[in-house]
Amino acid sequence: TTCPEIVTGQPCYDDYDPALEAPPLDVLRLHEFPEVVSVENSSGSKFLDFLGSDEGRPKHIIFFVHGFMGGPQDLRCFHSFLKLRFPHVLCHYSKENFKKTDSSFEDMGRRLAAEVVQVVERLMPVGGQNGCGSSESGVAEEHWKDVHGLRISFVGHSIGNIIIRAALATPEMRCLTKFLWTFLSVSGPHTGFLGVNAVQRAALVFLTKIRKVRSICELSMCDEKDPKDSFLYKLSKKPTFAHFKYVLLLGSKQDGYVPPGSATMTKLVKVHKDGRLHEELVDNFIGEVSNSEALSASGRGTHAYRYVVDFKNLKTHGVFQRVIGRAAHVELLCSPTYIPMFTWCLLDPDMFALPERISINV
Repeated sequence: TTCPEIVTGQPCYDDYDPALEAPPLDVLRLHEFPEVVSVENSSGSKFLDFLGSDEGRPKHIIFFVHGFMGGPQDLRCFHSFLKLRFPHVLCHYSKENFKKTDSSFEDMGRRLAAEVVQVVERLMPVGGQNGCGSSESGVAEEHWKDVHGLRISFVGHSIGNIIIRAALATPEMRCLTKFLWTFLSVSGPHTGFLGVNAVQRAALVFLTKIRKVRSICELSMCDEKDPKDSFLYKLSKKPTFAHFKYVLLLGSKQDGYVPPGSATMTKLVKVHKDGRLHEELVDNFIGEVSNSEALSASGRGTHAYRYVVDFKNLKTHGVFQRVIGRAAHVELLCSPTYIPMFTWCLLDPDMFALPERISINV
């Protein structure tokens, strides 16, 4: 697709101001739901809680998770067009890992899991004091087994997708896995950084050897002496994709930060020594999706889709940005051409649709 001439004063993630942040949950046409009341959590953030009738309860919640050194509203373009296409969904910008993306994925995953559980429990107050956050997972699952009609989806960018998968592997999320519906991964380094250019390889050496950024070390699979003991390889062995009904893997040919083979979990045409781990991670993904009915908490199969965007015109970005591959990585978040086309033409209506019914036994 050809991108139009666009002048952007700042990158998507540099203009985030927490003081100006929109409410973490928003609903269009609130006047249609007279039961809506505004409540606050312990940190003062406002949530929208639906009380009274089953019709007013939230049915499909989308969590947006930003990437490395990003901000909660990086995915606001996807949020805007998804709300236009699916006005019934509730949207939440994850912010628990804001300015913390240099830590380990296990820590970031736990923070995201706690945030998701807090939002869902506030909107679906069925767990009482023994909700998802309970130390007794059996008690938590018992409270949620009679809940039907709730759907939870995720939209992630860059390493935000690995944070999502890390969160799904935590015990705190176990009681919510049966509600997972769609996972839209935008340029996620699911197999690491194999295939990046020389400039990016130099940057990875700086981040891993000198700055010792834990998250980048884990994505480079150098956090352990044996790559098969690394966090990313072990994560590929855990059922994370299988819990979703739809998995959408989106990448770009011109993205130098996350090569399309890693973003879309595609096997390489020519396999060399360093590519064997990539092949194994892709095989693990294919095996997980193939056996998703047995692995998922809901017992349904997973439908996986791959999309590769070809930006033929990135002249609005500087030459250096294009050479290092950052231009396409940012354009995947901001393009006013492919995002509406992708949202309106390539997304199946069922991917973010309302469930048939919702019932809660308290």
